[in-house]
Amino acid sequence: MAAFRRWGLRFQIGMISVILLATFGMLMALMANHNRRWDLTQEKIYSFSAQTVDILRSLRDAPLEILAFYPSRDDNKTEVEVFLKEAAIVQGHLAYRFYDPQKQPALTRDLRVKDLYTMLLRYKGHEERVVLPDEEAFATALLRLKNPKEMTACVVTGHGESETGDTGGKGISRLAEALKDRNLAVRDILLAAQGIPPACRMVIVPGPQKNWTRDELGLLRKFYGQGGGVFFLMDPTDKEAGLIFYDFMRSLGVRIASNVIVDKMSRAVGGDFLVPFINQYHPDHPLTRDFHDPIFFPVARTVEPIEEENAEVVPVAFSGSNSWAETNLQLLEQGEAVFELDADTPGPLSVVVALTPLDPVKKTLEAPKPKGRMVIAGDSDFMTNAYLDLSANRNFVLRVLNWLAADDRVVRLDNINKDFAPFTLTESQRWGLFMASAVVLPLIFFAAGAAGILWRKTRV
Repeated sequence: MAAFRRWGLRFQIGMISVILLATFGMLMALMANHNRRWDLTQEKIYSFSAQTVDILRSLRDAPLEILAFYPSRDDNKTEVEVFLKEAAIVQGHLAYRFYDPQKQPALTRDLRVKDLYTMLLRYKGHEERVVLPDEEAFATALLRLKNPKEMTACVVTGHGESETGDTGGKGISRLAEALKDRNLAVRDILLAAQGIPPACRMVIVPGPQKNWTRDELGLLRKFYGQGGGVFFLMDPTDKEAGLIFYDFMRSLGVRIASNVIVDKMSRAVGGDFLVPFINQYHPDHPLTRDFHDPIFFPVARTVEPIEEENAEVVPVAFSGSNSWAETNLQLLEQGEAVFELDADTPGPLSVVVALTPLDPVKKTLEAPKPKGRMVIAGDSDFMTNAYLDLSANRNFVLRVLNWLAADDRVVRLDNINKDFAPFTLTESQRWGLFMASAVVLPLIFFAAGAAGILWRKTRV
């Protein structure tokens, strides 16, 4: 009888072990096929915003592929992978792969990935790329994949401007590549011969070295007035040179000064005193909002607003407090620039302004026309091949062009800045938690143990 009981006990233990193993196996299979986590924070700081979820769900009709370029041993990679797993659960057909740029340089070069933490998103033959993606940038890229648009950036040539086909230091071939990577077509135009084609969404004027005709300036003014975007870059010149541009800018409410900005703080960061260190931006303008990275403008002049009733002119980028606007250009050429209180203007100095036309008072019920946008900078060298990849120059240029394009495919998340609020128990909650852990749970275990002992005694 005792041997039979021992055999039965062993059998029970074996069956329990098999059942437990089978249970764990099923749980592991469910976890592998249904990767899911729950965000129990009150503010849902680890959950997607409703806008992101809606966009991901709207892309379920086709596979979504993501290529992420991150170093193999990087803490950011783990966080991004969790983010992509969540996105895959929502979208349903999302496949992602990580690549280390150092271990796979050929692929990195072929895909023209120039920055770490770059993410390429592909959907239905279209591609978007994001650098240092957060949820807002990720959702914006998804929205652009959902609603692809063809946009053309036209670059003015024929007056000594930097050229898109020039791969030298003074050319802007790298900028042209960056625009193409962001699904912007690039086209060179001759204003005098062909005007501004209808396909142009924006016009870039990269530092003219010769005067334009009044007809050419009229074409640009008309394009801006009809809702186009213009990026006009003016390098410093002698007082007698480029007078027609002075008049043109004055008619828009902008003064371009005959000076050169000197910034001796640039030497502290390894630069030249004629390469001002730009690190102050307008905090509320959409062009520079949340932009804090420094940029460098080699040999720049001041650009500032003047009174104008037909346009809103906003300075958006400034040189440092230790800079000044030098007006004695002959002394500057000799390398003997000294700040003179009565002649020179101390910094911070405006080097970039953004223009939008003001709404005229209308008495008709006509539909409002699209507003043009213009950005005027006191330097063009900062976006050439020699300086485009210096500090945040590239990012700033792309921000300018994105604003000029007036692309409405932008996601602004309502809860992107979720503040963590620690959970605080009330007095009654603390008392209830104490009773549950110190009294109720021990009593449950005591009762269960007592019941087990009584059951064994009744079996004997």
